[in-house]
Amino acid sequence: MAKKSGILDLSGFDTILKKIEDAGGSIDKSVDACMTKAGDILFDEQKSAMQKKKVAKDLINRMEKPSFSKNFNYSKVVVGYEKGLYDPKNLSDGYKAVFINYGTPRISPRKFIELAKKKAKPQVNKAAQETFNEILKGLKP
Repeated sequence: MAKKSGILDLSGFDTILKKIEDAGGSIDKSVDACMTKAGDILFDEQKSAMQKKKVAKDLINRMEKPSFSKNFNYSKVVVGYEKGLYDPKNLSDGYKAVFINYGTPRISPRKFIELAKKKAKPQVNKAAQETFNEILKGLKP
């Protein structure tokens, strides 16, 4: 039996590649907006969780807004406090938050970080899905 030589038909492939290239800028903008939104969601949920767990208001109010950074195809949002260097005589807000959240031998854990993550997760997933759908909409023929 003779082997048949096959031809791979890629008609339309160059059009799809062009659409992907054209959508690249909007994809980056959409992802950046989604990451910023996710950071804001987690920030709000963390403040709310800290209030529910009766963390001192002055500590809650000193929490900085989320910071967004991007390096090529890697995006990151940081929510919470900067810990800095450990100085037991002058604790940073970051260490105070860690000790209150996880507890110490003298302080029982309040677990506000877990509560905030749990409440934020469905909202962040929804924002990510909306962003993904928006990106795909731009690529449909």
